Amino acid sequence: MTDDFVGRPSWPRPYVVAIAGSVAVGKSTVARLLRALLSRWPDHPKVDLVTTDGFLFPTRELEARGLMARKGFPESYDVKRMIGFLADIRATGRATSPVYSHQAYDILPGEEHVVDRPDILIFEGLNVLQIGAGMERANAPVFTASDFFDISIYIDAAEENIERWYLERFMLLQRTAFQNPASYFHHMAHAPFDEARAFALQLWERINGPNLRDNIEPSRSRADVILHKQADHGVDWLKLRRL
Repeated sequence: MTDDFVGRPSWPRPYVVAIAGSVAVGKSTVARLLRALLSRWPDHPKVDLVTTDGFLFPTRELEARGLMARKGFPESYDVKRMIGFLADIRATGRATSPVYSHQAYDILPGEEHVVDRPDILIFEGLNVLQIGAGMERANAPVFTASDFFDISIYIDAAEENIERWYLERFMLLQRTAFQNPASYFHHMAHAPFDEARAFALQLWERINGPNLRDNIEPSRSRADVILHKQADHGVDWLKLRRL
């Protein structure tokens, strides 16, 4: 009986690990740490990392659709392209994703991240576990991203802690990345502390907080693993839905 006959690829398909959670909760840190740890396994698996930021619509399109104030919400993502990427990974192990620049706050035209048959793919982002009304607004196809995951992890924390981490990160970026004239937020580089913090708080209250409550946190129950962080970023409990 051949692999073609039973509909299986003749190579081991990538094991896909999804990591979800709010902005500033530490998803990227967990994803990078997990990648480093998995890469050090005795058999040295090939581990790739892709974030859903690359599947945001470009700024020009978000502006045309009136969605800049909804960036990060379900409707701001090219969900069909994201599902297509995951389907290609499942079918062939190879796919390309757009590249997002946090400095430019936009998709970089003409740049691609090439994924070529990794043993493990870590797929990280705000929206990886979302289904339902939010994704319907995003014109999602029949499949959802979670159909392609082998295991999913949700990084959880109290909202007041996430908000504080977000504000602290913004103020750190003001002193570092925002100093670059190419930064989208360069106009805040030399703002007084109180003005910059008020600006960041407004972003949280208008965009990131509502997105957490309305779209991200409701997806938590679909995760296989919930990792809960304390105020000091330490993990105080884990919840496993299945092994």
